[in-house]
Order: sequence, then structure tokens, then C-alpha cells
Amino acid sequence: KTMDFGMDFDLAEELLFESFSFDNIVDDIGKVDLKSSVADKVKELEDSLKKKKQKLEEHTNSPAFEKNKDKIAFVLGVSNTSVVPYLVGSCTESYHIFFIFKSLILIGLRGYLYKKNNWHYFLFDFCYYANVLTLFYLLIFPDSYALFALVFSMANGPLIWAVPTWRNSMVFHSIDKVTSIFIHLGPPILTYVLRWRQEGGLFAICENENCDISFVQLSLYPLIPYVLWQIMYYLKVYCFSSEKERMTSAKYLLGPEKGFIYNLSCKPFGKGNAHFGFMLLQFVFTVLVLLPVKLFWMYENAHFAFIVVICLISVWNGANYYFEVFAKKELRNMRMQEDSLKTLKKILQEQG
Repeated sequence: KTMDFGMDFDLAEELLFESFSFDNIVDDIGKVDLKSSVADKVKELEDSLKKKKQKLEEHTNSPAFEKNKDKIAFVLGVSNTSVVPYLVGSCTESYHIFFIFKSLILIGLRGYLYKKNNWHYFLFDFCYYANVLTLFYLLIFPDSYALFALVFSMANGPLIWAVPTWRNSMVFHSIDKVTSIFIHLGPPILTYVLRWRQEGGLFAICENENCDISFVQLSLYPLIPYVLWQIMYYLKVYCFSSEKERMTSAKYLLGPEKGFIYNLSCKPFGKGNAHFGFMLLQFVFTVLVLLPVKLFWMYENAHFAFIVVICLISVWNGANYYFEVFAKKELRNMRMQEDSLKTLKKILQEQG
């Protein structure tokens, strides 16, 4: 996330997979006494299915919001694709209000859900740090030219490049994925509106009449608050945390010990210090993606085209999710059912 971790699943789907899990059936085989009666085995399976049915009924009778949260997220997500272009094109003076409202709702909801599931250490990632700085600019320091330049660089550098890097997906039915898209694409769109669509508004954008700004201010100065964040992150997560076992983005990405990120992170300092290598990798990535930011500051068409391309990448990732992930889940479900039926037939044959 940032990364998009896709951690929310539909309860009914979980129950379906659990009911026809081949692993569960294999475990049952190991426990079956071939001398026991078929009736006992059938009774055991019936009791198991009754419990699952009861769990599903409890979910079905839960509050409407819980049952329909994915539907609500889908409707809001699709509606957002119409509201944002309208505000960008016709109501630019109000877009920052829309952004603030969405930030408080989506990031606040994520904070609640992540804390509830003990994932709250993900909230120390750089993307949240950048979003907080953006809110500071909008709500507290709207007359700061330097802060806008910093927010512009972070939004159109590390934040927006995280979409293709970490494969953020525009999946409308998932609140988690919709929030991840907003965290990484919301600030770039906001800075586009402020830089190119608002004249004489509430916010300090350009310090001089020509709106000139140096490469150093856009691509090098932002490294100072980035390094400050990295130091605070390291101290909090690795030194002073009382919950060092909590999952973090670094642990999540370094988890597959033969993965690409893990191998790159191990090269500088060895396997025992992979987290230092990961920090260095993040720093190099940030330096590289900050280099073209001045191009987006100087040329509106380049800035607009870049945001459109990244949005299309997120849509493509979402299409892959819908048409590949769903298809794989359905195929896996069918295979589990086939394996379950074959196993039950074998048990019945052995029981005579």
C-alpha cells in the first residue's frame, strides 16, 4: 500500500471455500476409522454443515450496512468517477472541500478498520505522511508557497508512482482498494486542480508572476522531509515499538524470502539487515521519481497526460482483478468440489 493489500473478503465466499476445502477433506480422511459406520460419517458432515449454515444465517441477519458494504462501496466508487471529472472541469473552487471530506472519511475508516484488525502499523507508511502534509496545507497553511511546492512534489512523485509500482487497482466493490487508490491518486489530482485550474483562489501556489520554481526546490528539497519521515519510521517501528511483532509494509513485502523485493533488499547489507536494504531501496525509488516533477510543474499537458496514464493503469489492474482473480477463484472452487466428491465416494467404497 502503499500498497494495496486487498484484505477484505466476503463472508459467504469464505464459507463456500471452507465447505468444499480439499485440505479439510484430506484431514477428515486421516481421522476416519474405516470400521466406523457410514452413518456416523454422514452425521459428522451434517453437523459441520449445520454450523456453517448457522454462521451464514447470522451474517444474513446482520445490519444492512454490513451485508451491503461492498455494494455501497461499488456504487460510491463508480459515482466518484463522474463526480471528480465534473468538479475538476466545472467547480474547481470547490474541489479541495471534496478532497478534504473524502480524506477524513476514507482514511479515518481505514484507521478504524486497520486498528481493529491489528494492521495499524501500515498507517506509518510514507503515503499517509504525504496525505497528512496535504491536509496541513489545505487547512492550516494555505498561504505557504513552500509547502505547496513540497506537496506537489510528493503527490506527483512517490505517491502517484506507487500505483503502477505496487499495482493499485481500481476495484469499486472493495473499500480497501478504493481507499488505496484515493491515497495515491487523490493528491496528484488535487495539485493539478490547484496548479492549473484555480486563479486568485484561497491558496498560495506561485511565488512569482511567471510561477518559476527551481529543480532543486521541486526534486531535492522534498528529500529532507522524506529522510525525516524515514528516521521517525525506523525509530517507531524498529526501536521504540512495544508491538514489534505487528505486521508492517516492510515485513509484508520482505515476507517472500525469494521474492524480487527481498533479493534487492538483501544485496546492500545482507539477509540479517534486509530492512536497511529496503529503506535504501525506497530512498533510491523516491529520488528517481522526483526527477521529472519539474516537467509536470511547468507544462499542464504533460501533467494531465501523466495523471491520465496512471489512472488507466489502475483501471487495467482492476480489470485484471475482476476477470482473472474472480475467474481463478471460481475455477478453484469447482476443483475443490470435484475433489471433495471424489474423496467422499472413495470413503463410501472403502466402507463397503
